[in-house]
Amino acid sequence: MTVNYASFLMSAPVHRLGAGFRRPKADGRVNHFARPSTWYSPCLMGLFWLLLGLPQSTQAQNFVWAKGMGGTSNDEGSSVAVDGLGNVYTTGSFNGTADFDPGPGVVNLTSAGESDIFVSKLDANGNFVWAKRMGGSDVDAGTSVAVDGLGNVYTTGLFNGTADFDPGQQVTNLISAGGSNMFLCKLDEVGNFVWAKGMGGTSGDAGTSVAVDGSGNVYTTGSFNGTADFDPGPGVVNLTSAGGSDIFVSKLDTDGNFVWAKRMGGSDVDAGTSVAVDGSDNVYTTGSFNGTADFDPGPGVVNLTSTGESNVFVSKLDADGNFVWAKGMGGTNADASASVAVDGLGNVYTTGYFVDTADFDPGEQVTNLISAGGSNMFLCKLDEVGNFVWAKGMGGTSGDAGTSVAVDGSGNVYTTGSFNGTADFDPGPGVVNLTSAGESDIFVSKLDANGNFVWAKRMGGSDVDAGTSVAVDGLGNVYTTGLFNGTADFDPGQQVTNLTSEDGGNIFVSKLSPLQLRTSASTNPVCAGTTTALSVTASVGTASYSYTWAAPAGITLSATSTSVVSASIGMGLSGVQTFTVTVAPSDASPSITTLVSVTVNAAPIASISPAALTVCEGAIVSLTASGGSVYQWNSGQTTAIISVTSTGTYSVSVSGTTGPVGQTGVSGGQVVAVEGCFATASTTVTVNPAPSVSITPSSTTLTNASPPVSLTAVGSGTYLWSNGATTQVISATASGTYSVTLTNASGCKASASVPVIGSDLTINLDLPQANFASSGSIENFVVNIFELAGLPTSSGNIRITITAPVGYTLAFDMGLTSINVSGGEHNPVTVNNAQWMVSQSVANRQLSLTMNSGAFISGGGASSLGFSITRTVANSGSVGNITVNVADDLTVGYDSNLINNVYARVISGL
Repeated sequence: MTVNYASFLMSAPVHRLGAGFRRPKADGRVNHFARPSTWYSPCLMGLFWLLLGLPQSTQAQNFVWAKGMGGTSNDEGSSVAVDGLGNVYTTGSFNGTADFDPGPGVVNLTSAGESDIFVSKLDANGNFVWAKRMGGSDVDAGTSVAVDGLGNVYTTGLFNGTADFDPGQQVTNLISAGGSNMFLCKLDEVGNFVWAKGMGGTSGDAGTSVAVDGSGNVYTTGSFNGTADFDPGPGVVNLTSAGGSDIFVSKLDTDGNFVWAKRMGGSDVDAGTSVAVDGSDNVYTTGSFNGTADFDPGPGVVNLTSTGESNVFVSKLDADGNFVWAKGMGGTNADASASVAVDGLGNVYTTGYFVDTADFDPGEQVTNLISAGGSNMFLCKLDEVGNFVWAKGMGGTSGDAGTSVAVDGSGNVYTTGSFNGTADFDPGPGVVNLTSAGESDIFVSKLDANGNFVWAKRMGGSDVDAGTSVAVDGLGNVYTTGLFNGTADFDPGQQVTNLTSEDGGNIFVSKLSPLQLRTSASTNPVCAGTTTALSVTASVGTASYSYTWAAPAGITLSATSTSVVSASIGMGLSGVQTFTVTVAPSDASPSITTLVSVTVNAAPIASISPAALTVCEGAIVSLTASGGSVYQWNSGQTTAIISVTSTGTYSVSVSGTTGPVGQTGVSGGQVVAVEGCFATASTTVTVNPAPSVSITPSSTTLTNASPPVSLTAVGSGTYLWSNGATTQVISATASGTYSVTLTNASGCKASASVPVIGSDLTINLDLPQANFASSGSIENFVVNIFELAGLPTSSGNIRITITAPVGYTLAFDMGLTSINVSGGEHNPVTVNNAQWMVSQSVANRQLSLTMNSGAFISGGGASSLGFSITRTVANSGSVGNITVNVADDLTVGYDSNLINNVYARVISGL
């Protein structure tokens, strides 16, 4: 919660510095104010003597904005609060005319007389929303502000005489009973008046702190003198101080109706400076007391006794105001607590100042803090039952104090206040010195839940500057208010953001934010085997940054020291892959490490079969890709199987899958494929040139005189002839087709062939004129073909040519199965005409026949052909003849006239 100088200064070791304000004595002794009505003044709300420094060597919080408000007189922000939307509320006091729009616009408020109360609302960016004035012609001051979940704003403080608390056009006057009285005011979220309540007596009273619970019940603390009425309604609920000022704690409901009020204190000067409420509506109060004071507001007595001058107290009451516990802490000099906060576990945090040696363990043990010289600030943590947890001291030799404490959801503890000269803000063994620019400067400090140093920051200039209140939101943004004089720099980093007051002190509101790193991946999820761009951006701050990236195994980064890097994902990866990036500010502040997670989907297992192949020219190679359902070859095809005939590297992109696939190829991707991912595979096909081969001579004919013929293969390589020979030159002794296969050094083959033709056997048949009496006479004859060598003779190996003389024509009927031979004795003669076909006919005088496809003469067998011959012209009386030529392989001799392996004879009676 917040502290306000009015109450806090009651217990501070001070000299007078104008009306109601005191600086510390050189010897550290305490002079308390005699009456609360004298310890407030405009000067009070503008300055506090205790000023601390912040460590710039640990900047984990970054400057966002700072806003100045005020006029030419003394103005001060006493308390700050923040709502769930980041809107920032401030209260305090101002004199004369003051501008409360920190932007280019002007929104002037003018006090009615001396100082008046203000309540201001800025949005999360520090822009003006509204500002309201309350007060009268006397001294009035806002000391504390709180906001509920609906945006209603509660303010407490003090007023004198008659003061109007409706900031609108209406008038709602409160009138003090005598001297100062405390007030409690409620505005709605747009600054409209809801209600205002006054409480007090005739001897000077003030509210110093306000808190609100989840139901809108409102709690205040402060100090009062003599008898004071704490029921702001028609009823009277008087509390009477035991002597000097005493502490009060008050509870009103959400409509401002009295619920209860409690008194604590003794016969000396005691003051409540801050109040907080937990989730169970337990109420915590802190402040200072002198001598012996009773902290049980009920019929019981629970005395605490200061060990010298003022000591610190922390009190816990339940929701009904019943005593739970109270603890005292301090030493023999002046010690005072300025602010209290409570976390979600009920741990209680207080801050303030101490002088010389002070024991902050309220139990039987002793935990002394020793100031470096003059006053130092303290921060103490008690658990929910008031047991000591830890206490930390920070400061230097020139007078330092904590004025406000706040705690976040993780138990991190934030304080603000002021310091002079050089002060160490690391309460541990380390040293983090901050040095004020001139007189007192503002500090903001963060410790973790165990009291370890996290960071500290300094803001201010060469004049008197002080932080009076701190608040933290759910995002870790830290808001501070207070006062500054002259020109002050509110950027605690290396940059400069100056605010300049018009004349006297002005109000400031500052926002610091944690270094929040925004990370992203350009593609997420990402497929294995592809790339994604990773980036990290610091969300706030004015410093420059350095970056250090680290990647999981199997991933390659394009760089490791830039804000944006490209990550190449290995083919073998799948699942969530986590990168780390460490961001270090250039001003030597501590680095921050964050994680970037990318989901990697497995690529298909792409393969090509065969993996690599060497073939000969003319071969057609089938390449088969597998691993997916969609294929794209670099040669343009989109089928799984392609045919290629040329040398080259063939690659395929495989995508899609019908389910998990295992690795089947030698060159492919990796694990289980995910639809949409792809992988590639490649293979090499080498086509060796085919050799060239020929045979000389290109054709030849065998004769009886010299049957062998030399055949020569032309070409480089090894040879294999159709007859089994492997030499380059062979001898052909039989008719037929001879072929050779040449194999070159690459294993490629080429073939050539040449026909070897055997000599013909010619049979002449006389055609006596007497047998052809007249033109048109027809006679029949048969040609018998015998195979002599015992070798089957098939289609194409025998050609029969029959030639008739002029004046005759020949006829051959393929359907003929028998024929009556002219002049024959054994008619009819069976013939095999169906085995033969006419391959050539010349004027019906010459017929060439070959065997039909599939027909053959078995070894040692025969085939007979029946023909007819017709006389076409008148017989001249000459004797003609018919010639039968039979061409076939020359394999054996029959007699001197039969040189073929077939023998032809003509059966005829002609």
